Amino acid sequence: MARTTKYNSQGAWHNLDTEEEVLPEEVPSRHSKARARGNYLFFASQHEYEVYLALRDSYPKERVLCHQKVIVKPVSKGFGSISWTVDFLVKDEVGDFWIEAKGFTTREFIFKLILCEEFNPEVYQNLLMVFPNKTNTLDKLTKKLRNNQLTCITISQLRRFLKHGKVLASILQSKSAV
Repeated sequence: MARTTKYNSQGAWHNLDTEEEVLPEEVPSRHSKARARGNYLFFASQHEYEVYLALRDSYPKERVLCHQKVIVKPVSKGFGSISWTVDFLVKDEVGDFWIEAKGFTTREFIFKLILCEEFNPEVYQNLLMVFPNKTNTLDKLTKKLRNNQLTCITISQLRRFLKHGKVLASILQSKSAV
């Protein structure tokens, strides 16, 4: 049976040796419960996998790190820290850029984004949201954020930017919105 997320999206497995998508039944069973182990990466959705492939077309695999944990709220008196696993961290010559592939937003995600904006502005300022297509989710999302400095683009815009040799820093500076 294919692994799916709690939102019933079809995930994708990627073999790092062959640089190809593999069927879930081709992944050794010891890898089936890990997002990244050995030579396989699991992506929670096809959209996330497409974003990975677009980034890999422009950056070597050593510079595109998957599923990176970020502390969005540090430990405070009586409360533990809150973390968020961002889909991708791209290590560019200019700096580090965080990429989140989102099909839709949840309350939990918006909450973590608000915390990131407040407590981890370095990550928030270098965060690029990639949606599968134009959506009204962005309007709902930006109404809840304080400074509306979130950069959101579609997957086709990301491919076009990267195809023309633009680096992630120039995309974030343009503050393109879906």
